[in-house]
Amino acid sequence: MDEEPIPSCLLHPKWTNRDVPPQCWGMRVSQFNDIIASFLETRSWSRWIQEKGYANLYDTDSLVKTWTRGTGCSIALRMNPEITLTAELMVSHSWAEDIHECREAVDQFVTTHGKLDKTLVIWFCAFANYQSGDEPGDVGPTIAEQLKMDPFGCVIQATSMSQGMLVVHTSRAEVYERLWCVYEIDEALRTDSRVGVCFSKTYIADRGGRSLLDLLRAQTTDATCGNPSDEGMIRTKIVNHGGFKALDLKIFEFMLTSLQ
Repeated sequence: MDEEPIPSCLLHPKWTNRDVPPQCWGMRVSQFNDIIASFLETRSWSRWIQEKGYANLYDTDSLVKTWTRGTGCSIALRMNPEITLTAELMVSHSWAEDIHECREAVDQFVTTHGKLDKTLVIWFCAFANYQSGDEPGDVGPTIAEQLKMDPFGCVIQATSMSQGMLVVHTSRAEVYERLWCVYEIDEALRTDSRVGVCFSKTYIADRGGRSLLDLLRAQTTDATCGNPSDEGMIRTKIVNHGGFKALDLKIFEFMLTSLQ
C-alpha cells in the first residue's frame, strides 16, 4: 500500500528538535485537532476502525513517522515553521488510549474553562518529540538524544508558570498504568505545578461498575513502561520523592478537587 499523503496542515520543515528547546515543541489546541482530523482522512484510520473500532497512539505513530521521517522535525514543529510555540499546558496521557476520546476530553476541558480557548499551546509528547530518529539512517535526533534534553523537566517548569498539567482519562486505557505518566505527574506535583484532569464522556458513562469514588483512586505502584532501564530510573525517582502511596494520595486530592 502506498504511503499516506502528507496533510496540508504540515508545512515545509524549518526547525529540527535539535535546534529548539523542548518547552518550545508546542502546538495550539486547534492544531492538535487538525492533525487528528488528518488521521481520520487516511486509509489507515479506516482499517483500524474496521479491525478494532478505534485507534490509539501506537497506531497513529506510523502516520506520524511517515509524515516527519528524515526531517528531524516533530509534528508540532512542522505545523509552526514561522515561530515556535512555548507550551502553556502539558498533557499527560496514555499512548493506549482512544485518540478520538483524548481529543474530545481536551476540547471539553478547554471549552469549560472560561479563560482558555483553542489558541492555547499544549505539549503533547507524541507530536512534540521527533519519533523517527531511531530508524536506521535517519537524521535524528533519536529519542535518547531528546531525553537528554530533559523535555519533561523543561516543559513542567515552563507550564508551571502558566496553565500547568492536564491528565487525560479515557475508557480504553488507564493513564495511571503508564509509568511515564506517573513520573510526569509526580514531577509536576513536586514542583507545585497546577494539575487538572479531563475525562472523555465514555470514561464517565462506562465505569465498569466502579463508583465515582473508585475513579479517584490510583494505584501508581502497578504502573509499567516498556523499557526496563527507564522503569528502574522512574521508580527510584518516585521513591526518593516520597513513594507511590504518597503520590496516590496526592492524585486522589487533585482528582477530587477537579471533580468538585
